[in-house]
Amino acid sequence: MTFDHSYAFFIFTLIAILHFSFLFEFKPLITFILHLLYLRKIYSLRSSKSIIQKLFDSGFWLGVLFILEPYCFVFFLVTLTAILLYQKLTIQNLIAPIIGYITPLIIYFTYLFWVDTTNNFIKLFTVDFIFDLSTYTKNSTTWSTLVLLLFTLIALILKSPKAMSVNNSFKKSWQLLIINLLVSLFFAILTNTNQGYETLFLYVPASIIIANGFEVLQKRMVKNILIFIFMMGTIIGFCYL
Repeated sequence: MTFDHSYAFFIFTLIAILHFSFLFEFKPLITFILHLLYLRKIYSLRSSKSIIQKLFDSGFWLGVLFILEPYCFVFFLVTLTAILLYQKLTIQNLIAPIIGYITPLIIYFTYLFWVDTTNNFIKLFTVDFIFDLSTYTKNSTTWSTLVLLLFTLIALILKSPKAMSVNNSFKKSWQLLIINLLVSLFFAILTNTNQGYETLFLYVPASIIIANGFEVLQKRMVKNILIFIFMMGTIIGFCYL
């Protein structure tokens, strides 16, 4: 979704370094990997090959994510948006991710029923919607996340007029990226684990959007200065946050 994937990978790597500690913890690492697998299926819907299989797989990975982090159900909005943008909203396309979603839940329930701990399954559906942003003021990743969102917003302002002015596949991908970013932000606020690892879900959309912002800049010197700022900020953040 960028003309130069190296920028996106570079920014993604810098962001990952800032949140490096999370990647050594089991739950954050597993949820992040599963989220990447889910996004891979979602963005592959640009191709018309094996649509039902891709939708089923995306629902399956999202179902597994739900078991680990129940608030992940909000990403169904990303799935629905991808269907509307890339394909047609048919009964088959709508049912496929739902069936994929409930498949791991059935397997999980069967296991819990066998070991007589079905209460753990019920707890997945008893979530409290508490918007308490005060916990993020105590988190070491707050400032890096705010800076990330700031650069993402700037990139959106720079790139969106050009991206939305043409009617092609990139416009659809750009719209999906924005929805993905907003849902990821909503998920981070909703989850509120006091640890900050939920901000990992912002990695992919933010890094791709910022990379597209880089492509808008014409002067190479400006790009090099920004890259230097990103690198220095990452080093400082990694050492002191």
